[in-house]
Amino acid sequence: MYPKLSTLKLINNGIENIETAAFNNMPALIYLDLSRNHLKSLPSKMFEEEINLVDNRIKDIEPNTFVENVKLKRVHLNFNPLSDLKPDTFRSDTWRIANTYVSFRTPSATILELNLKLWRLKILNLQTNEISEFESNDIFQDNLRLERLFLSYNKIRDLPLGIFHPLRNLQFLSLHQNKITDLPPGLFKRNTKLKHLHLSYNDISELNTEVFKYLKHLHCLNLEGNALKSVPKDIFVYLTELKELFLSGNRITYIEPGSFNNLILLKTLMLYQNKLKQLEPNVFFKLIELSKLGLSSNGITDIQYGTFNSFHDGYADESSRILDLNLSGKIFEGEDCSVERLHLHGNKLTFFDKGFLKRSCLKFIRIGFNPWQCSCLNEIMNDVHQLNIEFYSVAYFDGTNPVCVVTMNDTCTRETYLAEDLLKQYKSVDHDTVFRAVEWN
Repeated sequence: MYPKLSTLKLINNGIENIETAAFNNMPALIYLDLSRNHLKSLPSKMFEEEINLVDNRIKDIEPNTFVENVKLKRVHLNFNPLSDLKPDTFRSDTWRIANTYVSFRTPSATILELNLKLWRLKILNLQTNEISEFESNDIFQDNLRLERLFLSYNKIRDLPLGIFHPLRNLQFLSLHQNKITDLPPGLFKRNTKLKHLHLSYNDISELNTEVFKYLKHLHCLNLEGNALKSVPKDIFVYLTELKELFLSGNRITYIEPGSFNNLILLKTLMLYQNKLKQLEPNVFFKLIELSKLGLSSNGITDIQYGTFNSFHDGYADESSRILDLNLSGKIFEGEDCSVERLHLHGNKLTFFDKGFLKRSCLKFIRIGFNPWQCSCLNEIMNDVHQLNIEFYSVAYFDGTNPVCVVTMNDTCTRETYLAEDLLKQYKSVDHDTVFRAVEWN
């Protein structure tokens, strides 16, 4: 008798069978870990709250297996050769189950076979399977409390309209690395609580303007690794609470002006590994919270005036923005470098990479109103004068605005984690807030 034993781990022991009464002498048992064994079937009585059966040899779960498990809340069944779950598998008292993890190894499994009537289910993990289609759009009709759904690493091609409609409490949905080609309008119409949507590494080539219409509380949208060719103006217009947008690894050649105007809370925008050749003026105009911008591996040849400036109606905006700007060195450096004029005015930059200007073909830079470390700015200005680079200095060195932040180090510290603290110090000094941008030809 083990009256106080609450956790029992029997991992990787080669266990093939468990007698029904094996754990009767452990009334306080809460967690039972039987992962990585050779179990082919399950006993009908397991009084634990949580049982881990990951990586066994369970092919079938008989109906009513869990019917007498009145305490059971979580079942882990990942990485078993399950191919079929019968309708009554999780019948009766299994409404207490909160989380279920199921993975299949056989290619015969389809989502129709998962008739999971788990009323209190909050997490459902079906990733790394061979699921290719939804034969019914009401497969999730009983999972009304589901909050997190994982369908990554499958072979799903089509998402029928209505498939996610019962999931009104869904907050996280991952469809990463499938074969999805289209997102029908209204697909997420009932998922208004969704905060994280991962659609990366599919075959999506275009987006309907209505597909994200109801996702007003979305925080993260991942569309990287698809086949998008452009970013139309109205695609993200409803995503006013979005904080992270990943569009890297597509085929984007053009971003329509105004595409990001409603993303006023956006902090991270990744556009690297696309086919952008030119960045239009004011393409990031309204992104006043943006701190990370990735544009490397695009082949950009033209960065227009005002692209990275935080100006509104010609006046400086005190909310300095970009902390981490990832631009491919190839567009500035070497024999094939193409960018000669660079505007990084009014961001959160504190340093340049060592020797950046010497390796570049830049002839003009505008870098004012950044919280530069004074030691870093000294290096930059020395290179500017040595290389005879034109430097925009109007209202920058005239004594009306701070120029840099003094630190304890005599040498330039190239670490982005310092930026926020330096920015606070930089903003603590009075600025001439009415600074009008001067156009150049």
